[in-house]
Amino acid sequence: MRKLTLMIIQYLKNRARINNFKLFFLVVILIININAQDNSIKVIVNQKNRVSKISQKNLRQIFLGKIKYWPGKESIFLVVNDKNKELYTQFTNEINITPEQYSDKWLDLVISGKASPPKIVGSDAEMIKIIKNTINGIGFVEKVGDDIKGIKVVKIVKTKNK
Repeated sequence: MRKLTLMIIQYLKNRARINNFKLFFLVVILIININAQDNSIKVIVNQKNRVSKISQKNLRQIFLGKIKYWPGKESIFLVVNDKNKELYTQFTNEINITPEQYSDKWLDLVISGKASPPKIVGSDAEMIKIIKNTINGIGFVEKVGDDIKGIKVVKIVKTKNK
């Protein structure tokens, strides 16, 4: 990524003949856009799942065990990667809860017999493999390559705060 950025800077200096301030401004925008794309979590489901987008509120309810069925009445199979602490924290922030609160919530649900715990995995590769083989599965990953068959990324629709 750094090499690409340097190539763009050199091109702009040589071809566009812009001043340093404009160049700096363009580079900052480029870096912000690259970072925004690279740092977002990807919620994934099996390719056969009919869901293509989900509200942030429903995502929270699914991962907190409040919504247990997909619209077609199939039970939801949760898969969680809590080994990658940065990704796990980013995901729990996405559903407006701390990692500790998330763990405590699931401990309460399991102890009370109200739910079975999510499947725990240790990597994106393991997550993708399980979601590929589980039609009702849902999980989250850091990256999804273009060549991944059998899964799809679900768009998260931001919930407005009231």
